[in-house]
Order: sequence, then structure tokens, then C-alpha cells
Amino acid sequence: DGTLTDMPLVAEGISPNGDRDNDTWMIQGIENFPKARVTVYNTLGDDVFTAFNGYNNDWRGDFNNSGDPLPSGPYFYTIDLDADGDIDQQGWLYIQN
Repeated sequence: DGTLTDMPLVAEGISPNGDRDNDTWMIQGIENFPKARVTVYNTLGDDVFTAFNGYNNDWRGDFNNSGDPLPSGPYFYTIDLDADGDIDQQGWLYIQN
């Protein structure tokens, strides 16, 4: 397992248009944190995506893995690497559809 000194590198955006370039949101090193909880919120603070027990770098910018794409724009994310309730990383990502 990773340590908190090995913080994952979070991509600042995705463009899920099927061209195989930035189609999914990538968090380099997240595989070292199998308990990680990753949550993405819209600008109103609504939870639009959550991965429990690790994240597989496979989210395509859709609403709660429904297949319905979220609108282009900024989204806030939080990452709790060891699922202890403390946010270890947070920031913004941009979805460009």
C-alpha cells in the first residue's frame, strides 16, 4: 500500500469524446490506495460521482456511472486515500464534452 507521502497525481480535466485521448479521468498512483474514496461534485455541491474502495481510472465524466454525460464545465473533487474521513487531496477538474 502507498503512504500519504506518495500522493497521487490528479489530471486536471477529461474530454470523453471517444478519441482515446483523455477519455477517462486519470489519477496516477491511485492504485496504491485500494481503500481510496474519490468523490466529484458539481458547482452546486451535488455529488455526481463517487468511487468507494479504490478508483480504477475509468470514469468517463458521466453522472454516477449512468452513461449520461455531465455538462462541460468545472467540477470539484475530493480524495480520501485511506477512507478515514479525512480529505487528503482536493481540487478542480474540467470536463470538456
